[in-house]
Amino acid sequence: MVKEPPPRRHNKAIPLSPQSGALTADTVLFTGITHWRGYSVRENTGSAAARVEIFDGHDNTGTLIGAICLAQGTSDHQNFGDDGVYCRQGIFVNVITGSVRGAFYIKD
Repeated sequence: MVKEPPPRRHNKAIPLSPQSGALTADTVLFTGITHWRGYSVRENTGSAAARVEIFDGHDNTGTLIGAICLAQGTSDHQNFGDDGVYCRQGIFVNVITGSVRGAFYIKD
């Protein structure tokens, strides 16, 4: 009997706002168990700073797992490695100020 290998986990890029291209309001990016592997974001307007908080959950009452602060017209990217940050409930992005464009990387 041939034993099946365990299912492979896949890396995915999730756009922050697929419709308009810019994230200006709070949003649930992913629901369910996942690993947040990193991000690539830029401040979208070029005229104001942006600040976002990232939570494991469906709103800003979940566990805070990250924060991104960008000066006007700047960008940032991070790679958290293969395991990333384990999220039990999903990924919620809370926009504090400004507007950002980019993607989050997950492994599900």
